[in-house]
Formats: sequence, C-alpha cells, structure tokens
Amino acid sequence: MRDVSNILTGLAAIALGAILILWVVPAQTVPAIFASVPSGFYPNFTSGLLILSGLGLLIAGLFNRAPAISAIAVFRTTIRFAVALVLLVAAMALTPLIGFLPAGAVICLGTLLLMRETRWPLIAAISIAAPLVVWGGFELLLGRPLP
Repeated sequence: MRDVSNILTGLAAIALGAILILWVVPAQTVPAIFASVPSGFYPNFTSGLLILSGLGLLIAGLFNRAPAISAIAVFRTTIRFAVALVLLVAAMALTPLIGFLPAGAVICLGTLLLMRETRWPLIAAISIAAPLVVWGGFELLLGRPLP
C-alpha cells in the first residue's frame, strides 16, 4: 500500500502554496517604489519552496510503502492534523485583522503540531521567537512592512 500520509501532506502543501501565490500574497503585499526587491518576491519564493516540498512528499508517497500503524495512531494523527489545519487557516485569514506577530505565532504553533512536537516549552519558545525574528528581518533590516 502506498504511503497515503505523505501523498496527502504533499497535496496539502501544494494546495497551500498555490493559495499563497494566487490569493494571499497579492492580497497582503503592497508595491513599494523604494525597495530594491519587489514586495512579493520573498513570499512567492517561500510559497514556491512549499510547492516543491509538497511535490517531493507526493512523489515519495507514491514510491514508498506505508508503515504498519494502529488505528489509534491514525486517529491521533488525524486529530492533530485537523487542529493544525484549522489553526493555520484561521491565522492566515485573520492576519489582516490581528497583524503578523499574533498570526505568525499561531502559524508556528500549527506547524509544530504538524511536526508532532510534544515539548511544550520548546513549542512556546519557537512560536514566540520565530515571528519576532521574521518581523525584525523584514521591518528593520529590509524596510518591508508586514501587516
């Protein structure tokens, strides 16, 4: 049997990358004349990397066999995936209202849940530090305002 989890995760990553490129990035970026790099370059680049990563997972899932796992493990993974997906979609939709930093923290939390991270102090530290670093890089170093 094919590794369905890699296939589904790959398809989800491809879909999310396409949504980012086609809808979210154009809605969240504003052209800036003073910038040396176009405003959509970095988000489109990372969205493209997400699509390529999804393709890699999809291909790996097509050629790998699924490991034998219990029904309880499948249920736990499904619940974790559903919670993470809801968090990611909510953060993406609410970014214009709540701003980048709170949305970034929720996105990090959702990503770490998808990665099956269980160390809650580490989850909290990454969910707070990563958006701050990204915000500082774009706002302070590049002069690119984030929502």
